[in-house]
Amino acid sequence: MAQIHLQGVGKHYALMVCQLMVGDTLVWNYGAKSKVIAIDNLSKCYNKITTMDEKGNIYERRMKRDRLVAVIENNEPINKYSHKLFA
Repeated sequence: MAQIHLQGVGKHYALMVCQLMVGDTLVWNYGAKSKVIAIDNLSKCYNKITTMDEKGNIYERRMKRDRLVAVIENNEPINKYSHKLFA
């Protein structure tokens, strides 16, 4: 599995957008989390990902299918310091 570096978190597991599934938990810079609630194909290169953050706000993002996005894999982050952000 690929890894990316997030600001304020450090290294984290990542998946390509085309590999995401509904129910996956995404991680953003500084430890913000959101859950994937819908995935739509816009074209052969782009997907529209609908997410809900921890406060219940819903966002739609248009992302390239080959973009890497940090995910929580088995509820275990890579970075030894990031466990404090997800408690």
